[in-house]
Amino acid sequence: MMPFVKKCCFCISLRTGGQILGVISSVVSTVWICLVTWMFFFINSRIDEAIDMQDSINDVNLNDSTESTTPTNDDGLSQHRLILTLVISVLLIANISVLVSAVLLFIGARTKRKELIIPYLVTDAFSILFEMGCFLIKDIALIMSHTEENIIIAVYVIYFILSIYLWICIFSLYQWIKQINRYQCTDFEAVYTTRPRN
Repeated sequence: MMPFVKKCCFCISLRTGGQILGVISSVVSTVWICLVTWMFFFINSRIDEAIDMQDSINDVNLNDSTESTTPTNDDGLSQHRLILTLVISVLLIANISVLVSAVLLFIGARTKRKELIIPYLVTDAFSILFEMGCFLIKDIALIMSHTEENIIIAVYVIYFILSIYLWICIFSLYQWIKQINRYQCTDFEAVYTTRPRN
C-alpha cells in the first residue's frame, strides 16, 4: 500500500516530519508529567492543611468540655485524596506512554524501523478518540448553550483536523518505511540468489 501523503505539512519529508513530531511530543509530554506531578504534591499539601485545621477545630471543641457537634471532614478529605491519587496516576501513565512512544517515533523515523512507529500510532489514535469523546459528551453541550462562543467549536474542529492529519502523516511514514524495507529485502534476495556464470 502506497503512503497516503508524500510530504508532511506539504513541505518536508515524512521522515523529517516524524522526527520533529517525536521531539515536540516528547517535550510536551515531559512538561505535562512535571505539571501533573507538581499538581499532585500541591493539592496533597492543601488537603494535609485542611486535615490539620479540622483536627485543631476538634481539639478546641474538646477543650471546651462540650461534646463536639461539628462533623469531621476527615473521611471526605480522605476520599478526595484517593480520587486525586487515581486521577493523577492515570494522567501520569498516559503521559509516560506518550513520552515513550514519542521517543520511539523519533528513533524509528531516524533509523527507518517501522515497528518503533506503531506505539505512537496507537497512543495518538487513542488520544484523539478520547479527546473527541470528551468534547462531544461534555464541552459541546455547554458551548451550544452560548451561541456567541461558537468560535470555540471552530477551534476544536481545527485542532481535531490537524491531529488527524498529523496521524495520517505518521501512518504514511510507517507505510513508506515498510515499502522501502520490502524493496531492500527484494534487492538483497535477488543479489544473494544470483550465481556467477562459469
